[in-house]
Amino acid sequence: MKILLLLLTLLHTNLIIAQTLIGTEFNYQGELLDNGLPANGDYDFILTPFNTEFDGLPIDTIINHFLNIPVNNGLFNIPNVDFGSVAYEGGREVWIEIEIKKSSDFEFEFLSSRQKIGAVPFSVKSVFADGATLAFNLTANGASPGDILAFDGTEFNWAPKIPNWIEQNNILSTSNVFSDHQVSIGTSSPVSAAKLTISTSEDGMVTQFDGSGDMYNEYSEAGASVGYVGSVVDGSLHPGTTSNDFEIGTTTLNTSGKLHLTITGTPKLTVAESGNIGINNTNPNAILDVFIESNDDTKPMRIVKDGEIFGIHANSGVSIGDATVPPISGLHLRGDAKQDLQANGMMKYMLNVSCNGNSSSIINSYNGVNNNPITIGGPSSGPGTGMCFIVFPTEVNNRFFQASTSSSFANLTVNCLWVPGDNTVLGCRTQSNGTDINSELMVLIY
Repeated sequence: MKILLLLLTLLHTNLIIAQTLIGTEFNYQGELLDNGLPANGDYDFILTPFNTEFDGLPIDTIINHFLNIPVNNGLFNIPNVDFGSVAYEGGREVWIEIEIKKSSDFEFEFLSSRQKIGAVPFSVKSVFADGATLAFNLTANGASPGDILAFDGTEFNWAPKIPNWIEQNNILSTSNVFSDHQVSIGTSSPVSAAKLTISTSEDGMVTQFDGSGDMYNEYSEAGASVGYVGSVVDGSLHPGTTSNDFEIGTTTLNTSGKLHLTITGTPKLTVAESGNIGINNTNPNAILDVFIESNDDTKPMRIVKDGEIFGIHANSGVSIGDATVPPISGLHLRGDAKQDLQANGMMKYMLNVSCNGNSSSIINSYNGVNNNPITIGGPSSGPGTGMCFIVFPTEVNNRFFQASTSSSFANLTVNCLWVPGDNTVLGCRTQSNGTDINSELMVLIY
């Protein structure tokens, strides 16, 4: 005999009437083939529960014997199969090992594989002692329908936790004093103008938004996106930015809106869609556009490092180097001012020299180009009285110069020429009536 059993297991349920509990019995139904054909006649079944699909030991000693089960055209039904609640303890899975024989035969035949019981019988656990104990504890602790339960750490010891939430048109809230659709956390009195109020008496972080990558909160008006707070900018599109950056700005969908920093409801700093920045100016027309009221007596700008080094004053003047009030709409400069040699408008070099041949010397000098020294000397040979050579640290033969002297010699003349072949040397000579004399000279290079 070659038996093939095709199984369909159904839970046999009994209605709960009054305090009657659901049992653990179920009907076992299936189709039986004997030598490839639908079986007919009486058959005996032995059903043994296991908690593993292969090998292992039976669950306790629970074995169900069923004799003379009628099989008609291969179909059969075994009523009142019962392994008891112990078979399902701990939520474990259950497989049935099946032995079958014709009632008229002597030896049983094992099916080649065990049959798994579906999950439905696990519902019986809820009606036994554990459930009864839980129900008793909840009742003893004063639980009522609609309560939220809190676990105190001991087995089956649950107690009601009343959160004081109420329902308003499917919106959870603690109060409807002002309007519907208000939610508050930590207080039963939300701010009248707010849809969400969070109140806490503790210091530290109140809320946190945590995402796995770029994350932002978007703000919309009438369904149109206007701005966001968070991380959106892609470093591959905007060099110098990374995913660690934090942003406050308008979204890509907002191509004409500006970003304002406001104080007491008045915009004080504006970033326009062009990238221009305005201070007290919501329509900046320059990269930095500062607007100051004509009657504003405050100093609009200052930069300080060990004392003020730059300031724009209320009289529209500018001071550089200290905080001295400049002339109206003018400039006060403390310290030297330097300018590139190629540029016009400022003095490049100023010298007071003693032109006395080999004994020539610099009495005072000013270098308005760089910090390199100016030197002076006399002729290497021949008459030296009244001649000197001034050596500048830059090429100056293409600049304007002026030389003069305050000496009282009669018919005094001063002659200065660029030395051929050396663009950094100016040669000067002082004479009276054609005779070289020693003299102090003032030399200015523009």
